[in-house]
Amino acid sequence: MSTSAGSALTGPTSRPGVLAWTSTGTGTGASRGTIGLLHGVMSSAGSWWKVGPALAERGWEVTAVDLPGHGDGASIASPVDPVGALVKGTLPNLGRHLDLLVGHSLGAVVALAAANRDPRLASALLLEDPPGIRGMDRSLFADGVVALREAALADRDAYWRQSRLSHPLWQDADVDQSVAALIACDAGEVARALRGGLDWDLCELIAGVDVPVMVVLAPEVEGAIPVIQGSALVGEERRAVRALLGSERLVEMEGGHSLHRDHPEEMTEIIDRFAGEVTGSAR
Repeated sequence: MSTSAGSALTGPTSRPGVLAWTSTGTGTGASRGTIGLLHGVMSSAGSWWKVGPALAERGWEVTAVDLPGHGDGASIASPVDPVGALVKGTLPNLGRHLDLLVGHSLGAVVALAAANRDPRLASALLLEDPPGIRGMDRSLFADGVVALREAALADRDAYWRQSRLSHPLWQDADVDQSVAALIACDAGEVARALRGGLDWDLCELIAGVDVPVMVVLAPEVEGAIPVIQGSALVGEERRAVRALLGSERLVEMEGGHSLHRDHPEEMTEIIDRFAGEVTGSAR
């Protein structure tokens, strides 16, 4: 199965690297506004296959795009400024001004960096389990990206079964999409970006945007490996983000790093509610 925007799993309208779901839920023909969705590392726009159409049913115009180095996305290219290259390769497919830009994991970093570069990009940001950078061994992470893709290529069925066991809350279609996206991503390019300077400061990025920001986090599991077991944002960085945003703009949800796959209905509700607050169209 392809992870590109043309996958039968993912939505009614698409072009390479982009999925779009048209508002179907207002009953008046008018949409409530626009929402953009950015996926995490080694994934693709297709990871939003449940949340995207669910938001459209609630009246939103929704666009999900492949990040550079993933699916049908552009090349990351720049070893000097990987974050800038990710932003540059993503913005053309997001297109117009958005009422809300949602980013998961690496997509959250790209969303923040893009909003810092273009204040008109979005009226608000929602970050799903954004990753911290302190204490992360990026070289080891890069090795892991390459190794995971090689394992999936070597025995796709075995990798699928292992992924199924590792993510008990996912539907089989989520596992299908995840495995296909891993195989489709340019693991070498992603690994080079990690080794070559892919760096960020979440608090600095959040403080740099002049729009409302909401963060939804998986639990911090003491002694666990971030992302693999629990949230990607832990320790001092997690506490700093909490202090910066306050309790009203930081939500914790049971589940793993990919909350929109673990709990698509709950994530849809959170996204819809926040977007409604931003646009004044709360229901």
